[in-house]
Amino acid sequence: MAENIVAGLFGLTPEMYGQQQRVGAMNEGIALAQLDPAARGAALTYGGAKGLGTAIGGAMGIEDPQLKLISTRNTIAQQIDQTNPESILKGAQMLSQMGDQQGAMALAQYARQAQSEMALTQ
Repeated sequence: MAENIVAGLFGLTPEMYGQQQRVGAMNEGIALAQLDPAARGAALTYGGAKGLGTAIGGAMGIEDPQLKLISTRNTIAQQIDQTNPESILKGAQMLSQMGDQQGAMALAQYARQAQSEMALTQ
């Protein structure tokens, strides 16, 4: 359920982001296969250097900022009760405290919609 709110409000879950990265790598591989040998060599050198830089950054504790943001939103979404607007607002406050103002605003809007729907139902 938490994955639904993350995907619905923020567009991506960590799994969806990883899938996008894999598809992008596959597309790069297809494009690389279509290059002439000299251009392919240059592209492989660039790709190797980029991969090495990413590996070194990962070893030094540097994270992909987009993946970190998505993971944070996912973690908070798992902590809230999506049927309780007060719990959703608490999640928005947690996102705000973590510096994710865009996520906090989206979650607060979701909470307001839930409150409105509950009021109409009653």
